[in-house]
This record gives sequence, structure tokens and C-alpha cells, in this order.
Amino acid sequence: MCSRFTETAPLLNMAKSIAQGIQISPSNPPDPVVKEKFEKLQRIYHHHCGCLALHTNERVESLKYLKEFTQLVREKQGDCPPGKDSSMGVGWNELGNAYLQNNMIREAEECYIKSINALKALDGATDISISMPLINLAFTYLLSNRLDEAAKTFQDALEVRERVYGVSDKTSFT
Repeated sequence: MCSRFTETAPLLNMAKSIAQGIQISPSNPPDPVVKEKFEKLQRIYHHHCGCLALHTNERVESLKYLKEFTQLVREKQGDCPPGKDSSMGVGWNELGNAYLQNNMIREAEECYIKSINALKALDGATDISISMPLINLAFTYLLSNRLDEAAKTFQDALEVRERVYGVSDKTSFT
């Protein structure tokens, strides 16, 4: 991804063609390890297509792909899986961004709250783990004209980032 959109889109299109070319037959099921790897690649594909669409302002596509990504991860892991895999928390956050891009503020807010909960459920979760969806949640409050909630949530997120990155943070958002 790395902002090389001219290279990303053709690679994602190639991945889609490969996935469509692979036929899984009930009479000849794939090896479980191969099936697991393929399903993981499908999730990654949907995530990357959704993020590319977010960054290139393709709002309908971002919502479509990130809904699919989040659903695939939910089916695999549940809403708040324990462990170290942050896919569900990232998925909810990105889906919230797609909803926000589509002016669906209430749905975005719900996703950010789910993201925070999923990231808090991870082993070794820290306050900084939830700072991005917390900031995004504050934006939904601001857009909903809930100014006191927005100010408090922005302040909470800022305090966490300052504790971790310092008051002169020039790296966490670049």
C-alpha cells in the first residue's frame, strides 16, 4: 500500500483474478492449512481494497470492501477476540472511517466503539492501543454536535499520546 496507488490497484486486481480462478469443490476439499492461508489472503485483499478506496475517496467501494473484511474477520475471530491479533479492532476502525466517509455518523460511532472494545480485549492492550479509534470517535461526537463529549474524548486521546510520545510528538501522525 505505502501510498503507491498506481502499483497497488493492479496488484489487487491480480489477486482478485487469482482468487476467482481458484475453485473450491465440496467433493475435493482443500488441505486445511492451504484453506486457512487462502482465507487469510482473502481477508487481507478486502482490507487493502477498502483502505485504497478510503485513500482515493471512493466512498462506495471503501464501504463495500471494509464491510466484507470486517464480516470475514468476525466469522473467524468474533467481535472481541483475545490474543495479539488486532485485525478485528483495526477492521472496526477502518469500517468506521468508511461509514464516516459516507456521512453515516451514527454507524461510524458504533464501529469506533466496537474497535475500542476489540482493541482493549487484546493481550497486553495499553491506552495507546485505542488512541486512533478514540480520536475518530471524538470526530463523530463533533459532527453530531455533541461538543462536550467531543472535547473530553479529544482531550483523553491527547493525554494518552502525550504520555507515550511526548508533548512535541512529530512522529505518531506522519
